[in-house]
Amino acid sequence: MANDDWEDVQVPRGTFIGWATKPGQKMTARVLSYSDTDGRDFNGEPCPQLVAELVEPFTNYRDKGTTQEELAAGELVSITCGQANLKRTVRAAALEQGNLFQLAFSDTFKAEKGDGKVFEMKVNRTRPAGVAADSIV
Repeated sequence: MANDDWEDVQVPRGTFIGWATKPGQKMTARVLSYSDTDGRDFNGEPCPQLVAELVEPFTNYRDKGTTQEELAAGELVSITCGQANLKRTVRAAALEQGNLFQLAFSDTFKAEKGDGKVFEMKVNRTRPAGVAADSIV
């Protein structure tokens, strides 16, 4: 085989999502993959991991909410669902590849180790006519 038959593989990296310190943040995205155990929570234990493509622009927060970065529609994001409420919300949604979802940071509550975050989720499970679930990426 000639050397020019090789092609480079571009691996999508995805941006890890960080949440604001105050409620009001909302994301709309399409599920690319979901695992109930691929993420790691704050204690190093397995938790849900969601990889998605943003459908709308999203403001991402880093450095405990002190730094903002604007992400455009079409960007890949990774959501580690280690927070208790987020973990329960995402598991209850029973997401599948191709689902659209809206995930909103809606409230806070006092928790044992500081403030907990409350998340709400809506899911749209419809697909374009004639498109199989495994072909949506």
